[in-house]
Amino acid sequence: MTDYKHIYKRRRNAREIKREVRKGALAGILMLAALGIVGNTEQEVPRPEPVKPVLKSATQEKIERILPAHVAKPIAEKAAYPRTMAAIAHTESRGDHRAIGDKGKAVGCFQVHPRHWGAVPEDIEGQVAQANDIFMQLVDRHGYREAVKRWNGRGEKAEKYRKVVLAKVRSLE
Repeated sequence: MTDYKHIYKRRRNAREIKREVRKGALAGILMLAALGIVGNTEQEVPRPEPVKPVLKSATQEKIERILPAHVAKPIAEKAAYPRTMAAIAHTESRGDHRAIGDKGKAVGCFQVHPRHWGAVPEDIEGQVAQANDIFMQLVDRHGYREAVKRWNGRGEKAEKYRKVVLAKVRSLE
């Protein structure tokens, strides 16, 4: 003879589960109604504000041709020479603010040597501000063209670097 007790027991468990779910759902609806979220038809449902388009400057749009947007924006907004700083960032690290180079000596998007210029901030905004300060010091001491050259040191290699950076600056015009 077949034992049907286990089948009946499974059905009973399923019915109990359904009943508990219904109770839980009803309790949830009652709680929402008590909070005034459900069932209050007099209150108007808040609608989200329409998204306003973010306007970019012409300089930022040009810089975004060679650098990611999260790097281009602070450069366009905060740098005294935004196209030059963008060209340096592209030449040094392709815009990677976590880059490490020169056998671990240079850090960040602009490959600044902390030994000479102090600790390099981890965020891109801080790196742009620091690089801008350094570049402006170099411009004050040596002039614009020499400042670009000295970003990469001195000598024949630095002269080639200056030509590469200034070519990128002209391409951003």
